[in-house]
Formats: sequence, structure tokens, C-alpha cells
Amino acid sequence: MHQHPTVHLPVYKEDGTSNSTEELEVEQLGENHFRLIYSPGVVDGLAGGDEFALTKSDRLGYTIIKRSGNLCVWFYFSKQGQNRGPAAADVRAQVEQIGGWCDGGMNYLLVFTIPVSRGFHVIEPLFDSLVKQHPGSTWFYGNVYDPIDGQTPLRWWEPT
Repeated sequence: MHQHPTVHLPVYKEDGTSNSTEELEVEQLGENHFRLIYSPGVVDGLAGGDEFALTKSDRLGYTIIKRSGNLCVWFYFSKQGQNRGPAAADVRAQVEQIGGWCDGGMNYLLVFTIPVSRGFHVIEPLFDSLVKQHPGSTWFYGNVYDPIDGQTPLRWWEPT
């Protein structure tokens, strides 16, 4: 099994404080230039394939160099362990049908990477439907909204 280098990025709570990090597998492209192998499970603002640089001056701990064109989607089940077994297999299969893939998960969570080219008009109804199929679950985008306020769309997918 190929071992990738890792970087640690800060994880922020809703109150804006950070007391932990997430270890992320990367491909090193140059000095302080990395490509994310998988979408993160808790770090906001990134998706698998994004290129970034580590920065001490940025509150997030990184600066985007180039977006991959992928969305990061977090699907939370209502009970621990549901991210393994039949419920998880069902969710993964439905996401794969629209061209996405599961990068992993933990406890209650599955982490997906989906090309933005599939369209929000396809992705959002699918996840809304999955929430109805799996009562008590919820989902969030990991890289659509500003990581600082959690509300302002980043709009990186729009033509410039």
C-alpha cells in the first residue's frame, strides 16, 4: 500500500476556536505546495484534488492555489456505526450513481467527493432524499461556504 505524506490543518468549532487538527493525506507538488488526496472529514473549505499551501498567516492554516472542481459533502447518520453496514452501502451506492465517491468516514460520518460538474440541481435533491430515507441524518457541504462565517457562498465554481 502506498503511503502518502500528511499535513495537519486546524479544525474550528462553531465559536471560532480551534483546539485540534485533522491529518490529511497529500501529494507534495513542490516546496509547500500540496494536492489533497481525499476530501477532509472536518476541515472546512477543501475537497479532494484541491491544491494548497500551508500558511501560518491565514487563520485556516492554508491558502488555496488551485481548486480541483470537486465538492466535499459530509453525510451524518443519526447513530454511531451506521457509517458502516447496509445504510452506508445504500448511501454510497446512490452517490456513486451520480459520479461521486466515498473517501472515508468516522463515527457517524461519511465523506464524499463529487465533481461540481454534476450540478447542484442533481446533488442537493439526492442528499435531501437520502436524509428522508435515513431518518435523523443530515448533510453539509464542506467547501461551498466560507469557512469563517459558514454562510457566504465561496462561488469558486462560477466562471470568472
